[in-house]
Amino acid sequence: LTAALGEKAFDDLLAAIKSDRPQVRAVARNLAVGLPGETMTRRWIEQLKNATPEVRAEILALLASRRDKSAVPAILAAIRETDATVRMAAIQAAELAESEAIAPLLEIIENGSDSEQAAARSVLVKLGGTEADAKLAIAFKGASLKIRNGLLVVLAARGARAQLGLFLAALKDTDESLRIEGINGVGALGELRQVPFLIELLKTATSRGEQQVLDNALASICTAEPDKARSAAPLLNLV
Repeated sequence: LTAALGEKAFDDLLAAIKSDRPQVRAVARNLAVGLPGETMTRRWIEQLKNATPEVRAEILALLASRRDKSAVPAILAAIRETDATVRMAAIQAAELAESEAIAPLLEIIENGSDSEQAAARSVLVKLGGTEADAKLAIAFKGASLKIRNGLLVVLAARGARAQLGLFLAALKDTDESLRIEGINGVGALGELRQVPFLIELLKTATSRGEQQVLDNALASICTAEPDKARSAAPLLNLV
């Protein structure tokens, strides 16, 4: 019936989105997602102006699920909202924006709460678009330590092997936290040819935390190598 009514069902769906009952809101959101068209998207965006934070969060979620790119500016603007409920919903919806979401999500990693930072990293890991890895790597240059750490976590989780150079460079950084994320990334993305370098770092590492992640990285790379004789050979240097 909702599909048949099309835009005429908007007022009823809006009323349901405002319901105090989570089940009613969930059904309304699913029905709203199924009504395509930029006109419907614009009507939902218009409701963001005066709705309560809870309703705005619901609208942002349905806008993301509709996959209509015309909603991207509204979603990215909501990332900078003062209300935490709206801001979190916008962060989670920002995957729709693909690489356009990188800059505002990095601001969240810099300044957001712990839960917002985790959500921003999660969205960055899932971002589509072939240029996303390269743009994340570009953002690394000149960024704060906190953002660089976050970007290394994200790029490793994305499996961005083309950016292995960033992780290798981080191994030489003066900051231990960045070195550790670099080591984690090399462990996830590296190959046997990186093992001798990791072994040399292990020989000189002074902190237990750094030694542990180096052990883990070496184990990860060697375990992933199908030729067990080849993987064992570099480790003989540790004996």
